[in-house]
Amino acid sequence: MSETPKALMEYANISAELELATKIYGGLLSSLENMRLQDATEKVFVEVIDPAVAPEKKSEPSRSMICVVGTMAGGFLGLLLAFVVESLQKVLADPEVRAKFKKGV
Repeated sequence: MSETPKALMEYANISAELELATKIYGGLLSSLENMRLQDATEKVFVEVIDPAVAPEKKSEPSRSMICVVGTMAGGFLGLLLAFVVESLQKVLADPEVRAKFKKGV
């Protein structure tokens, strides 16, 4: 008889755990059903109105023309940049110009 309160306490704990697990399982099951319903209703149907057609003639400009023009433009910009840098170096090397900049600052 002395072990009866222990057994009742253990039974109460186990039944509480079972009840909690049942509630959690029910919640997960309802969530799963909701997700299945949403998945079934969110199907997107796409209707093709005008199918794609492969072009008969290649488009312009050609790849080689793009490469040639890009190379020439890069060369011209590089040459222009070199001239600008050299002229700035010459101007800044002049002591009179440096003195004007120091007075202005």
